[in-house]
Amino acid sequence: MTDTLANLTLILADSSPAVARLTVSLPRPTASGVWQLAGSLHGPRSAYGETLPATYPLRALEVGESVLAECIVPDPCYWSPEYPMLYKLRVELLESGNVRDRVERIVGLRRLSVRRGVLTLEAQRWVLRAVSRHLAPDCTLDDWHESATSLLVDGLDEGLLQQASERGVLVVTCLDSQPGDLAAHLRTLARWPAAGVAVLPARTRLDWDPSQVAPQVVLAQQCPPGQRPVPESWCRLAWCEVGDPEEFRRRVADLQVPVVAVRRANESGSPDQLRAGCDRLQRDLAPFGQYAGYVVS
Repeated sequence: MTDTLANLTLILADSSPAVARLTVSLPRPTASGVWQLAGSLHGPRSAYGETLPATYPLRALEVGESVLAECIVPDPCYWSPEYPMLYKLRVELLESGNVRDRVERIVGLRRLSVRRGVLTLEAQRWVLRAVSRHLAPDCTLDDWHESATSLLVDGLDEGLLQQASERGVLVVTCLDSQPGDLAAHLRTLARWPAAGVAVLPARTRLDWDPSQVAPQVVLAQQCPPGQRPVPESWCRLAWCEVGDPEEFRRRVADLQVPVVAVRRANESGSPDQLRAGCDRLQRDLAPFGQYAGYVVS
């Protein structure tokens, strides 16, 4: 076996309450041969309740430069922090009918995106409320789940992402990587339904399209303090620190991407107490507008 399937990309398309279409994509191997993907999706299951699982086959597609397969899921159960529904995906890479690689992954069908300038979850407007992990280091993921608070972390922590996917905690990951490492880090994030948002440094310039690597991860761009944001082409959210609310309003006015407001915290506490800081930030900024998210870091 090889590790060819490490570059597998999952794309959730044509999703609705009635049906979901999951596309599995892999760069075509350089070796000659007839390459296909096969396998199945099984589930759902949840840590918070009983489900009736079913198995859905992968169907090979014969289009494009990549090796593609799709799975049609009727009556899908989507992953959300409130209801973290998970499926098991089994994929085999076939060369002329012979298995060359196989992999199993836990996946969630998550519908978090920016549409028409609005951050949405489950096709409804959604407001991100996140708190930095270092402000509540001893709290469990169940504490975060019960407070309905997203978790802000520095750097890639795949073990945390796996547990957060199980327990229903959306994770915002701050990445400070060189462009050469970034594709690998985004591909790792994309494996976990809890990995909803990745925050990249202000001046990250890419000569490749990150949506081809991690189409389900919403990319946010840090804004230099005190400066007007200049979003890069990949930016879906502007991640902007708040000092004076009036100055903040002027700085982010007329941006063409949704804005997440970030305030530095001076005290630690429980997730419930810290989430109240997100609510206070929202109230402080309410006279100037409604934003896509409120974060305490």
